[in-house]
Amino acid sequence: MNATMRFIVWGTIPIGSVAGGILGSTLGLLPTIWIGAIGSLLAFLPVLFSPVRSLQRMPEPLEEGTRDGSVVGEPHTLEDALAADDEGVVALHRPPLVTPDESR
Repeated sequence: MNATMRFIVWGTIPIGSVAGGILGSTLGLLPTIWIGAIGSLLAFLPVLFSPVRSLQRMPEPLEEGTRDGSVVGEPHTLEDALAADDEGVVALHRPPLVTPDESR
C-alpha cells in the first residue's frame, strides 16, 4: 500500500508542474499562484462529499490468515477459485508460510 500511495501522491507532481508552467506562461505568475492557492483551499471537497463522513466506527479488520498462509475461506486451487467466483475475478493462492522449525 505504501508504494501505491507514493505513486498516487508523487505521480501528481509532474502533472502539477506542467499545468503550473502552462498557466504561468499564459496567465502570468500572480494569477497562477492565486489559482494554486484557491485549489489548495478546495482540496477537502472530495472528502466532504464522500461516504467517509457517514462512518460511525472503523470497519472490522480482515480475517487473519491460517497457518498455511491462506485466508480463511480462500479457495486453494484455481478450479475452486473459478467455481466460487461470480464476477470473473481470480483469487490467487498465496504460498504457504514456512517457519524456521518446519524448514528442517
